Amino acid sequence: MNTRDAILRAAPVLAQYADPQDGLLRAGLSKEQAHDAVRFLPLAFGRDVLDGIGVAFSDTYVRIVDGQQEERALNDEPFFREARTLARVVATEVGFDTYNAIAMQSSEFQALNNALNAGAEVENLVAGPPMVMCEGFAAAAAAKPEKKPWWKVWG
Repeated sequence: MNTRDAILRAAPVLAQYADPQDGLLRAGLSKEQAHDAVRFLPLAFGRDVLDGIGVAFSDTYVRIVDGQQEERALNDEPFFREARTLARVVATEVGFDTYNAIAMQSSEFQALNNALNAGAEVENLVAGPPMVMCEGFAAAAAAKPEKKPWWKVWG
């Protein structure tokens, strides 16, 4: 399934479930696509909502795998890039409530909302690179096929 179709299938699932992993897999996304949908759709939609209000956003994110951190360009992530392009399509074709529910899951959206509620001026806000945990996915992706027991000579 291509990234565009995966995003359009993922949006309603992300908006509906607090833990959407199983629903995303049932919707036909691969494990990698489900992982990317959970990590990058809220970030992309949140930025779409906040676009143009004067907050400076980072062009990078920090990927965390097994406690190791690596800074990467957000635009190198196909799911993030495509989700930014499709945000308004999801709002009109899938539904504004779905789009809005996903945007509000964004850690950047939540942090900005908290800062504004605490009295911060929007033009003074600068967002650092978001942290993206990839622990479960990386472990599953790196898992090697199970070895056949020495005593099992068939299959």
